[in-house]
Amino acid sequence: MNGVFKSVTFCVSVGMFMVTVSLFQGCSSDFEESLETKNESAVISEYLDCPSDLSSEEELMIIDKAFQRIGDRFVIEDDTCYLTVQSAKDMNMSDAVFDLVKQSVNSLNAQYAAYVYFENNEKGIIIRNPFEMRPPIATTRATSESTSGPNMITTTTVLNNEETITVLNAMGSASDKTSFYASLLAGGLSGAVAGALVSIYCGASSSQLSAIQDEYARSGSTNGITLTETYMWSSTTGVGSTSYRSSIN
Repeated sequence: MNGVFKSVTFCVSVGMFMVTVSLFQGCSSDFEESLETKNESAVISEYLDCPSDLSSEEELMIIDKAFQRIGDRFVIEDDTCYLTVQSAKDMNMSDAVFDLVKQSVNSLNAQYAAYVYFENNEKGIIIRNPFEMRPPIATTRATSESTSGPNMITTTTVLNNEETITVLNAMGSASDKTSFYASLLAGGLSGAVAGALVSIYCGASSSQLSAIQDEYARSGSTNGITLTETYMWSSTTGVGSTSYRSSIN
């Protein structure tokens, strides 16, 4: 969303040479604009939709593409954020996919409202300004890795404070896995990290998710959290179970 503007001034004594330079610059500018138009057309040429027969992984990939496509049409001002495009058709995506993008924008505004509400509270609840954390769709600093042992697989995801606030707010406001994932993307969490967090969101009970949120809010910590998902199974029957754990960094 940030533009870089370069201004070059040529000083010459021959008027005809100045005209020649101007004509050349004009042609060059038209050529660059033509390339930009072609590149943008290529980006939005694929129609994005989430039909019911898609797998969860395919569905999340579509949403990720939608957020990448929205790009510089997302604007953050002092106390709000919004889209400068209002039509799904203009972005060559279905209304359902575009609604998810708009929902993530609403989620960020809701997070900002929570930040304002708790800014000077006496309960030890710390909420960072979501607009100061990072631009949406940024590269995450969070890490997630899986390790295997005898009859078990453990996935560990480490989040800093800003990422933790994004995840906890998403847990509290999302209505399903798709809107949860959309909130993660809007907060700059994607890839393997987002996949691991969606797995926890879908597998953990509502009481477990609430406990994760409450523990961090009451701790007053700004170090972030580590979330662990462990799947264990019997070597004889193959029956398995999954457990979830949260710890403050």
